[in-house]
Amino acid sequence: MGTRNGIRLGAALAALGAGAGLWAQTKPATGPATGSRPATATASAPAVRIAQPKAFLDLAIKARKTRDVYVKGAGIVHVGKDKPKQIEFEIWARPPAARQRLFAAFDEVRATDGKYVYTLRKSANGQYQGRRRKLTPVNYYHALDRAAVICDAATGYANLIDSVRFDVDERLPIFGKAYANMAWFRLAPATKPPHHLLVGTKNTQVAIYPKDGVIRILTAELADRKVRTRTTVMFKAVSHGKISDENLKLPAVAAQAKWIDADSADGRAIGPPTHLIAPAKTK
Repeated sequence: MGTRNGIRLGAALAALGAGAGLWAQTKPATGPATGSRPATATASAPAVRIAQPKAFLDLAIKARKTRDVYVKGAGIVHVGKDKPKQIEFEIWARPPAARQRLFAAFDEVRATDGKYVYTLRKSANGQYQGRRRKLTPVNYYHALDRAAVICDAATGYANLIDSVRFDVDERLPIFGKAYANMAWFRLAPATKPPHHLLVGTKNTQVAIYPKDGVIRILTAELADRKVRTRTTVMFKAVSHGKISDENLKLPAVAAQAKWIDADSADGRAIGPPTHLIAPAKTK
């Protein structure tokens, strides 16, 4: 599921083992710091190094107003003509901080303080394990997973805007008329090597909600599959409102988990991220 240097977008977002590539990786990702320059802008348009359509730039300006957001959505994978499989998720975000919970068999929660991403997972034997990864421009959408969309939106899509071109596109028929009011774009690589979001994928599209500039759909085909495979992340409900500090923290059980530094070559042991763990609830 993973590439040489990190997890591949499609696999990261697929319902079959979402996030497993990150869990297996212990070596740090390498590659160009695509999108590493923070987005600076006037009130009228973001400052960018590649040509972007005005339709996208106008939406990126709106997206910068993203503050406290709650998301309920699903990651869906279509393999050939098989019945689609999906994993539901929730996101609480106050960029750059965020927490994501996957409703999956492996019971995964990840949280970020904007510097590191901490992932807590329950293993098959019932034990909790935790991994810390440094958040970088090179692994941004992989490490943060679905929450990256919200955190990046708050910056005007700074991680993408200098290395991915947003070409105005038509709505994919599979999403029906309910999404006809979205602004649709096809993502095209504008750098070599391409941005990590596009590695191993093709026909990548996003749908952006015109009122707030936040992506609602991210969909792509896996490029190396014999059977046509499409993975999709859908933000089915997005609420803008106050997010509490507790919403952004890992559950109390994270304090008892065994934590490692996933960026170190040997997966060295580290202490739990106490600043991102909610206190145990008393009866």
